[in-house]
Amino acid sequence: VALKYDIRVTDFPTFTREPNIWDPVFGAGYHYEGEGRPIEIHATFEGGGFGAGADQDYSVMARVDWKPFRHFGLAAGYNFLYLKITDTVLDREFTVRQSVHGPVVGIGLYF
Repeated sequence: VALKYDIRVTDFPTFTREPNIWDPVFGAGYHYEGEGRPIEIHATFEGGGFGAGADQDYSVMARVDWKPFRHFGLAAGYNFLYLKITDTVLDREFTVRQSVHGPVVGIGLYF
């Protein structure tokens, strides 16, 4: 993850950082593909941070794929991502907390 932030506070100079985060995560997934059925269900959870990159990060995804034809389908689901990063700048601690979530829709070409 690359996160860029520009901060301007009153008369202080603009503060800009772009920390890149490489984070170990652990996760679990569930995938149901019914034999000969056009519906597939996918769900995943990943969590990490451990202070190696971010302090905390969590991701949850659930998606249903409908494949009316062999190599074509539609997908719909929901994603959620939470990220917390702490950085020290000028001997002060700066914390960024970000939550991103929303629906996902797509067209799939399956091979």
